[in-house]
Amino acid sequence: MPRDIPIGNGSLLIAFDQNYCLRDIYYPYAGKENHSGGNKFRFGIWTDNVLSWINKDDWKLNIEYAEESLMTHVTALHDKLELILHCNDLVDYKENIFIKKIQVKNLSSRQRDIRVFFHHDFRILESAAGDTAYYDPDEKAIIHYKKNRYFLISGIRDKNHEISQYATGVKEFRGLQGTWIDATVDASIYAPFNFGVFDPDDEKVINTMNAIKNQLWVKTSVGGIARYKEDRYHTVTDDYNNVPGNPWIICTLWLAQWYIARDENLEDLKKTIPILEWVASRAFPSGILAEQVNPFTAQPLSVSPLTWSHATFAATVLEYLNKLEKINICPMCKQPIHTHIRTE
Repeated sequence: MPRDIPIGNGSLLIAFDQNYCLRDIYYPYAGKENHSGGNKFRFGIWTDNVLSWINKDDWKLNIEYAEESLMTHVTALHDKLELILHCNDLVDYKENIFIKKIQVKNLSSRQRDIRVFFHHDFRILESAAGDTAYYDPDEKAIIHYKKNRYFLISGIRDKNHEISQYATGVKEFRGLQGTWIDATVDASIYAPFNFGVFDPDDEKVINTMNAIKNQLWVKTSVGGIARYKEDRYHTVTDDYNNVPGNPWIICTLWLAQWYIARDENLEDLKKTIPILEWVASRAFPSGILAEQVNPFTAQPLSVSPLTWSHATFAATVLEYLNKLEKINICPMCKQPIHTHIRTE
């Protein structure tokens, strides 16, 4: 794709495409050592349980330079999300620093939670081999490096230097597209309630978990929750409307954990049982659990045994028993009717 609106200082050159997607990072010379390899460095906006990556199909883009400068002036309007972005990009004239400023304006009449996501796809020294990324808590930054090339990436919001969440992984593992597609609809976004960021009854959590259940539930007789839409890891079908991906043991148990966290009476708690039974029925006769199962035959797939599956099942059962003990109280003695604590 043709490049649009390059910015640089002679040593560091940054170029975007017509979707306002960063595509080239040249250093230490313009035209030599493209550390992106032409791959897309995406950024997007999340609100109302929708993540939209910036592109000219979904957003109305106006890409130009600020008057009499080598700083970009970009506006992006999304009518359905009721958002407009005002963005500026520049490379410092002296130091090799790329700066992006984003102002987000909420066009809705209601207050909303709005988040900005960034995705990096480096090819440091023009090769994917050996690229390494990690989060540095002292710098509050993601650092990508290989040999003698280091790229530090961080952010400032309301004068606070921070990155609120991050994910790194093996690049293009077995042909997968990586964390940028995971972020769109991913079962692991149940984490904000699980880590105590939000209450399980918070509207944002309820909407998120319902979206996971509606969009990632496997619509076959096998059932279960997939990791994310169009998960191609060990896929057995391209019917992603009915099978967004293979059902994973841990992802399905995350739904049960949310049910348990919300439930305050026995009747509600009962809806957890079918999920626990679903997992138990997918085990080998020995009790071994795999990572995932075939969406049509329920046969185990991929890694087996998987400690994560076993640990999550054990944790979910304990959470169920703890909640049962808490809510099932004898009306006479006011003591729990059920207890799972072993006494000598």
